[in-house]
Amino acid sequence: MPVFFTRVDMIENSPSELSSLDRCLAVIVDSLTQKNPIMVKAVRDLVSELCRITLLWDEMWLAALMQRQGEVHRRLLQIEAETKRTFAIHNHVLSMERKEAVMRQKYIATMKPLLWVLEYLAAVTAQPPETQNERQFQAEYGELITMAIQKLQNPSNYKSSINVWDPFKQLQQMLMHRAQKRMQTPLSLNEISPHLAAIQSSCISMPGHSQMDEPVLLESFCLDVSVLPTKTKPKKISMIGSDGRRHTYLFKGLEDLHLDERIMQFMAIVNNMFAKAHKHQTQLYLARDYAVIPLGARSGLIQWVDNVTPLFGIYKRWQQREALAKAMQQAGSQPTAPLQVQVRKPNELFYAKIIPLLNEKGLNEHTPRKEWPLGIQMRVLKELMNETPRELLTKELWCASSCASEWWAVTQTYCRSTAVMCMIGYIIGLGDRHLDNLLVEFTTGQVVHVDYNVCFEKGKSLRVPERVPFRMTQNIENALGFTGVEGLFRISCEDILRILRRGRETLLTLLEAFVYDPLIDWTQSEEAAFPLAMRTTTELGVRQTRKEMEWEVAEGMLITKLAESEPHWQKNRENLCSVLLALEKHLNDIALTSEQMVGYQEKIGKLDKEISILTEAVSTPNHPLISMQDRLSEQSRISAEQKRLLSLIKEKYDDSLEWNQKYK
Repeated sequence: MPVFFTRVDMIENSPSELSSLDRCLAVIVDSLTQKNPIMVKAVRDLVSELCRITLLWDEMWLAALMQRQGEVHRRLLQIEAETKRTFAIHNHVLSMERKEAVMRQKYIATMKPLLWVLEYLAAVTAQPPETQNERQFQAEYGELITMAIQKLQNPSNYKSSINVWDPFKQLQQMLMHRAQKRMQTPLSLNEISPHLAAIQSSCISMPGHSQMDEPVLLESFCLDVSVLPTKTKPKKISMIGSDGRRHTYLFKGLEDLHLDERIMQFMAIVNNMFAKAHKHQTQLYLARDYAVIPLGARSGLIQWVDNVTPLFGIYKRWQQREALAKAMQQAGSQPTAPLQVQVRKPNELFYAKIIPLLNEKGLNEHTPRKEWPLGIQMRVLKELMNETPRELLTKELWCASSCASEWWAVTQTYCRSTAVMCMIGYIIGLGDRHLDNLLVEFTTGQVVHVDYNVCFEKGKSLRVPERVPFRMTQNIENALGFTGVEGLFRISCEDILRILRRGRETLLTLLEAFVYDPLIDWTQSEEAAFPLAMRTTTELGVRQTRKEMEWEVAEGMLITKLAESEPHWQKNRENLCSVLLALEKHLNDIALTSEQMVGYQEKIGKLDKEISILTEAVSTPNHPLISMQDRLSEQSRISAEQKRLLSLIKEKYDDSLEWNQKYK
């Protein structure tokens, strides 16, 4: 009943986006509200308060800061390189004021995605506090967060922008110290949710409790809340039921537990197949399941499995024993004060070994993992395996048994249980099998897997791809017995696959639901990782997809590049204008020269004709040009004689006129 109500409560605030299924569910809830409004309101209030403590404000900030360490380092290095290039000595094209403006635009464009996340978180944690935990957070970290964001928005000097993240480093160190202290002492429910602490004798059904018998109602909450030291900071909460028993749950946020719920249905069907396969004898195979109650798209309750120990706890206890023995050896036989030992985390041990080897190859821890040499990774893995005993789990199983026969039975159960979970994990493509997700019940040898969020080969798309079908490390293998994987484990795997293959139609029918109704977390979506430490964006009316953010960043960088290159374009414009003027003058000169060339061509044509005539005259003896000189001489003589006769005629004419006047 609570699961159904929370599903509708999740979507009731956006009626325009409701699907037909959601509308049907809303109608049913309205009908139930009319019949029992007190229970519906109580369930809604319960879910609302549980969602409040999904991620506390300090956990939200710590998750966001830790997730973005690599991104921050990469962006700050990019800004530092751009700053050196912009303020270079040889860059005299831009004025100092122009350089400052361009560098500010580059800084804003580069840091905008990070600033958007941090400003959103600051807006969420700046809302009026409603609990003691929120008031304490604002009092301790409110001013530091405001100062850090202001420094990140407006750095005093872009040449030293690498230091703008220092306030957030300080904030992260303070939050990590706070988280470590919280691991030692449980939280008080009065501080994080007074409403839940005040619940008494409610009408709410106990989540995950079967309704076949008399219904169990929620009487009250236990006031102690433990926070587990994992990435999503799940919280262990306990409820007192009307049956007088304590019901413990793990409350998880930032994950869609609908997938885990369906996997539990899958495992229940698998258990039915195992039971039918051995109906006339003791059931050999069992997949340990537990109740999963989704409370929305990003949170839910998981039934706490008692009497089990995570493999990481075994490894950590061994580390503590080794560190304590080493400290006692160094302090002497009679230490004067209680010894305080600290053990390193597995990732710290890994990076401590691999970073020097990467530095020898010119790489560092910020280099993408796909570029790390495979040989170096294999070398570090083998060194860590050699430093860790192979029989840690084996000794735990032995020490938990009271006699040899009990140990033998526990080992046999462990082999079969490991085979069951390996084969089921192989079928559903289960990943993320770190040591906190593998639990063992030492009294029976049963293996329990938790957190089925990474299914259907999603592990292959992680930052460090998971390519193995299931986890079979040296400690898990050593606990199988002296035959290892070639004994009972292999026989059990083959038998399990035969049983599942006989019921493949049933399993495929169930798995088809994932095809026709895909879930959010196991489908590859661009929105999945943006950002991690976020509640629903409808809290502040902010909706911005990763693609839109990348588009704005690209647009800002383009504008910055254009502004930076504007002086170069202006200089190119001036040079182009001067070149065009010179080109015009040269074109005019070419036009004038072309006209002169036309006249010269005409003269050349005439000269060619004369040359051809002279050539013809030279080759022809009787050509008129050969006698031209004689004819010119004769013409000159005739012209001279003509002039002499004309002169005589004129003289006679003048004498005749004179005689005519005289004797008239």
